[in-house]
Amino acid sequence: MKNRSGTNKKWNLAVLSILLVTLVPFRFEPGGKRILNLVPFRNMVEMIFASKNLARACWNIGVNVALFIPFGYLTGKDRGGKEKSFVDVALMGFVFSMAIEVIQYVLPTGRSADIDDVILNTLGTCLGYAVWKVEKDGLRERKNELR
Repeated sequence: MKNRSGTNKKWNLAVLSILLVTLVPFRFEPGGKRILNLVPFRNMVEMIFASKNLARACWNIGVNVALFIPFGYLTGKDRGGKEKSFVDVALMGFVFSMAIEVIQYVLPTGRSADIDDVILNTLGTCLGYAVWKVEKDGLRERKNELR
């Protein structure tokens, strides 16, 4: 039997890290203005093409993707149960990201709730799963070659 406690701890750390980065307020403003964007890619396109600081736009997009890569990688790994499918992991990333955006909208975190973040976070989850799957399948092939 494999020791899965290390994977579980890493998964818990990935989730906690995401929550800290996304929910710790930039500034606490009781009754502050809430910003909601439900138009896919609107803010992303504006950031890229209308921004005077392209590096900041790329940073924002990259961080939203990269933040969820460990989540996708570790969610795909067998953590004591049945192996998760791509669709299961993508759906988990989507739901987790949606929950974060709802919390950001409801709580006075000084952050905006943005559908672009959900799209980018889900993409990061999918990339993490893909890395895990390629690694897993590569290890399986090497084991078969050694037999």
